[in-house]
Amino acid sequence: MSDIYYNKSLEIILRAKDKLKGSSICFVSENIFVSQIFLKELLKSIPHLNKLDILYIKPESGNIKIDKIREIEDFILYKPNYSEERIIVIEEIDKLTQEAANAALKIFEEPPYYSIIFTTTTKWNYLLPTIKSRLIRFDIPFISSVVDEVNKKFEDLFFILDFFKYKDMDVFFYLNSEQNNADEINKEISKISNFDENNLGDIINIMKIPISYPENKIKVSFTYFKMWDIIIKISEKDFFVFLKKIATIKSDIETYPFLKYISYLGTVLIRDLLVSQLSSKWKFFWNKPLVYLFGFNNIEANYEESVLTLDYLNNIMSSKVSNFNFEMEIINHFLRIKRCFII
Repeated sequence: MSDIYYNKSLEIILRAKDKLKGSSICFVSENIFVSQIFLKELLKSIPHLNKLDILYIKPESGNIKIDKIREIEDFILYKPNYSEERIIVIEEIDKLTQEAANAALKIFEEPPYYSIIFTTTTKWNYLLPTIKSRLIRFDIPFISSVVDEVNKKFEDLFFILDFFKYKDMDVFFYLNSEQNNADEINKEISKISNFDENNLGDIINIMKIPISYPENKIKVSFTYFKMWDIIIKISEKDFFVFLKKIATIKSDIETYPFLKYISYLGTVLIRDLLVSQLSSKWKFFWNKPLVYLFGFNNIEANYEESVLTLDYLNNIMSSKVSNFNFEMEIINHFLRIKRCFII
């Protein structure tokens, strides 16, 4: 959809604001960042809304627990101080634990008349039927102009960055902003593309940087893919030495988000490996440079192992449990993907 529909969606919610008091709304989009931008624009456009009358609830360590529902209960006991309404924002409502979801049912069904609950999700079908029945669903259109602007701005580099639009639109919003320098990004990607087995220290250092920032996601993503270009070709002995060294980053990172992010990157890798084996149509690839980087057309894929690995990676990404054994999962992750390639 075009941005005309996106802007109209904002207008619809703003016009209906008074009627929505005492209701719970769920903004559904294909990308978390699209929802965040939409909410930011919406809240900014509500007249006389004071930040003291807004409560933000976000997942912590991958979940929204019952203590956050208790915060909402305390918050909505009181009428707004400076605004016409009290607003509760719950990002990624699909991350509610079972206990939290059950505790939230009454709140979602009957918020006080002076309050509005705004929630977001990219996984509407993951929500419990009891939760869905208490929410007014509102679909947010895709912001197409962002992709077009990035394409114009980065030209040849866009070919490399294209895959981010499928699940990481926050990178596209960053690239479309004035916070970046296309020459610097190009220089970073060129530097990473020249890494070889002697750059293991550089690879590990980049994998330590926080992935909460879009600019870091670009570096980590291409380092991860370049890393695979190196390790699928090395000996088994060197491969396990590499795994041992990668596991040492545990104390320098947030392990749960890191495992989920490399699982996402792994799905891009394996999906395109399978596409290269099953189709010659480039439009189906998520990250076309991977085909060049790995020479997918010259590599035989273990189809059965690839399908199992995709399932494993998707389970990690959708998991609401954060008590993974990091060292074990790192070994499992790389071993599984290595088995997908028949060298």
